[in-house]
Amino acid sequence: MIVNFLLFQLGWFASVLLAARHVPWAGVLVVGVLIVVHLATKGTRREFLLIVAAVAMGAVADSFLLHAGLVDYASPTPPEWLAPAWILAMWANFAVTLRHSLGWLSGRWALAGILGAVAGPAAYWGAASLGAAQLTSPVLASCALALVWGVALPALLWVSARYR
Repeated sequence: MIVNFLLFQLGWFASVLLAARHVPWAGVLVVGVLIVVHLATKGTRREFLLIVAAVAMGAVADSFLLHAGLVDYASPTPPEWLAPAWILAMWANFAVTLRHSLGWLSGRWALAGILGAVAGPAAYWGAASLGAAQLTSPVLASCALALVWGVALPALLWVSARYR
């Protein structure tokens, strides 16, 4: 569990810092390697499906935030109407924690919702402070992020439980 959490942090920082330095594909590559190693050593076919579900959810959520004008991402990647690839890689990276370092949250829906509503916006504030994103309307963006992550974390844990 600790190794899973540390590798998640490595992927998060690689994605954010490399996007801030305008080399987003390098962060995607780092996360891709981490996920391939995870799936090869501890993953399952169903966990791969969980990662796909998380990326799909992230594509919808972060593309909405982008088009609503709440978040402006450094290093956009084609297609421009979709959230950047480095953000989608971060959703994939996050999905790898759901059965491991965040597995203790499974079935604790309210706690997962609260944790998502607090930690989700905090992660975006962290990315913004490192130059990878900008919250264009900080209060409104934080509220939207709290809503998105307050729903996304329990939803992904539910999907994880169904894919076991």
